[in-house]
Amino acid sequence: MQYLFLGIGIFITVGLSFFFSLSETALLSLNRYRIRFLADTKTRRAEFLLTILDHPEKVLSPILLGNTLVNTATAVMTSYLIATLTTQEILRIQNEIAQVAASILISIVILIFGEITPKTLAARQPERYAFRVILPLRGVTWLLSPIVRLSMAASRVLLRLFIDVHEQSPLRRLSIEELKTLLTHYSDNDIPPESLEMIHKLFEFANIPAREVMVPRHKVVMVDVAAGLDEIQAVFLRYDFSAVPVYDTVPENIVGVVRLRDLFSRMAHAGTGATNLTVRQLISPATFVPETAPIDDILRQFRSTGVRFAVVVDELGQFEGVVTMDDVLEEIVGEIQRMSDAGHFPIHRLGPGQYSLEGLLPIREFNRYFPEPLPSDETYATLAGFLMDQLGRVPELHQSLNWGSYRFSVQEVSNRQVRRVRLIILDRSAASTTADA
Repeated sequence: MQYLFLGIGIFITVGLSFFFSLSETALLSLNRYRIRFLADTKTRRAEFLLTILDHPEKVLSPILLGNTLVNTATAVMTSYLIATLTTQEILRIQNEIAQVAASILISIVILIFGEITPKTLAARQPERYAFRVILPLRGVTWLLSPIVRLSMAASRVLLRLFIDVHEQSPLRRLSIEELKTLLTHYSDNDIPPESLEMIHKLFEFANIPAREVMVPRHKVVMVDVAAGLDEIQAVFLRYDFSAVPVYDTVPENIVGVVRLRDLFSRMAHAGTGATNLTVRQLISPATFVPETAPIDDILRQFRSTGVRFAVVVDELGQFEGVVTMDDVLEEIVGEIQRMSDAGHFPIHRLGPGQYSLEGLLPIREFNRYFPEPLPSDETYATLAGFLMDQLGRVPELHQSLNWGSYRFSVQEVSNRQVRRVRLIILDRSAASTTADA
């Protein structure tokens, strides 16, 4: 009967070691933000867990103490059982050999059932097991509280040599990469795909320069500073714009901007004399931004000034294009289609694996639609720029380039600019980088 009790005792202590190791790993692997959310929804066990996460020493000490005690008890009972069996000659081997063999065996048992297995389970599903062990842990904490208080007092004395034990550790902010990982982990069912795409675009926001979202110079609609009211009215009627840049003598010399709201306001105040208004009288100072400015800085500037239109210049101050609030917002919510450009889309599917692309298609947009991403570079931001960089010159009509699993063929060139490109997606086996005249 004595051997049976010892065997049951060893089984119980190994089970308790399993429990303590499971609890320790589950609590240390919890997502603090998830538990804080559950605590805010008045989940009682989540409130207990949040208290533990705010003061981990209150539960880690009982866990470590309990694990140490049960592992020690396992070793003592095993040693006693082996000694009894050899003394009574039930085991006909030397006591020393039996003790060594028992020590090895019980170490393997504790390692498998008291460390590896419970910690692996808890690491894979920490929230599930943490909610299951929290209430038993509260009982264990109360039971071991006298010993825990004594051990914590001793540990505080040692900790004062290294840290301020009264300092509350702040809730560490998650980095962008950690947030992306969390979104990837929880996005399967919890977040709609459209919302997830918008969130990922927000992460990229700070890294997108103005030159990648601006309307390029040759596409900008402008008016001369000497133009009359009829001309500026015609521009606003034809295009769905809220503002139009104004140049003096040459298009590169931007001197200001005319806003639609200013036009209406001045016409209302002028009354019957509105027909005599000129662009020079309507002009407002333009906001200039460098082409390398991140669009989150531009958005911040739009919000602080109330002006939603900026002129983009290069490092020499030369006019490169314009950027508006719509251009910035399209990077988050996608293409904002206007009545004036309905039906326009830079990518057209011609057939299986064949597409017609605009030369000014941004590299980022290309990479969103096609499986093999093109490399980005500071020297270009569009498909036309990529082709010029790869070929080392302005591509000629019908000139082709094989890059990776793509074949690009120039379909339209105007004024030394690539207007349209045909894309054929090749088999992987045919992937290479070659150019054909």
